[in-house]
Amino acid sequence: MWFLNKKNENLGYRISEKLSGLFERLMSKKTVFNFIKTPCGQAKYIELEANKTLLGKFRLIWFILIASIRDWNIKE
Repeated sequence: MWFLNKKNENLGYRISEKLSGLFERLMSKKTVFNFIKTPCGQAKYIELEANKTLLGKFRLIWFILIASIRDWNIKE
């Protein structure tokens, strides 16, 4: 089949590699902890960060979104 050649596989791998690297740089612990300010929220972030599955990454992104909204008015 024409769409299962090596070029397409390598291209998909390179794109996913770049996106995961970008996500990791943006969501480094120092940056995230500016948005998630409570100690229990930071502990939960570390726990969710350990799960590397697709569902785990979705939960982590969802948690960062909700936690940053909840901690918006908390002073550091």
